[in-house]
Amino acid sequence: MSVTRGTGGFRNAPVSKAILLCLGLNTFAATALGIRQNWGQFSILKSPQLFLIERLIASNFFFSSTSDLLLGSCILYSSRHLERRWSGRKYVSFAFITSVISTILNFAALKFASLLGWRSVAAANRVPIGPYGLIFAALYQFSQSIPDAHGFKVLGQGWSDHVLLYFLGSQVLLGQQYPHSLLSGLCGLIAGALYSQNVLGIQKWRFPPILQRAASALLLPLLRSSPPRNPLTGTTLADQADEMSERFRTTRAVGGIGRQGGIPSPRPRPASASPVAVEPPSTEAIATLEGMGFPRERVLEALRMSRNDVNRAAAALLDA
Repeated sequence: MSVTRGTGGFRNAPVSKAILLCLGLNTFAATALGIRQNWGQFSILKSPQLFLIERLIASNFFFSSTSDLLLGSCILYSSRHLERRWSGRKYVSFAFITSVISTILNFAALKFASLLGWRSVAAANRVPIGPYGLIFAALYQFSQSIPDAHGFKVLGQGWSDHVLLYFLGSQVLLGQQYPHSLLSGLCGLIAGALYSQNVLGIQKWRFPPILQRAASALLLPLLRSSPPRNPLTGTTLADQADEMSERFRTTRAVGGIGRQGGIPSPRPRPASASPVAVEPPSTEAIATLEGMGFPRERVLEALRMSRNDVNRAAAALLDA
């Protein structure tokens, strides 16, 4: 399923790793300092004019509860596929821009509600805690950019793994901060749609090169994920499946303890097992799967085995 699918965890996704670490640490720090418990009265600037802006900005940096932290982290963890497809520079720009846009939209909506006399909706102390802008902008972009994959079955009916993410998003909206969370979530979806449509060319914006170089030098060594131990050596998906089965049998044979360097090579497959030749895949299908972070050889093999069905090939690559 989408929450767990993919290879290498946070490999090639250091920005996603940094965002989740910061949100988790900030949430626990806010709990320890009593900020979450006293959110209705919390203020730093002590200025009534800036109180609403302060609350909207601060709410982007932590969650209101550990349950929201878990649900939101699952969505953002799945969104690491966007970073692998785009690159870290574009993904961090996307996270910043959509958070800013959703905050501005939320402020405008609350001010409009205040002009209409909806005091309970526009009250600053009712601003929900949580990075709703980033979560729902990422959820919207994920639904538009990542192909559907056959995730699970319920009563014999196959469901896309996107459905699980939508369910998690609904739980974030309908949690402890409902109904005020609905407005923040809607602003996040609108921010994601604006980014997807490249309104005013916002997709081209990047942080200045000097900041990118500083972040790469100072933070990237701390966030870089190590490659997996004992990586698969097979060049095709079928060979890798044979290799994984052989590793499992070897692990069971030694009492459940894996052996370093003692993994036997995959057994050769019979010539009769080779799939039937199909038409060459389109360049669009290859580019879509390569954009998800997979090497060209595996992409071509997955498309050949799935008869050029992009969704089936993506599911096979992500579940391999």
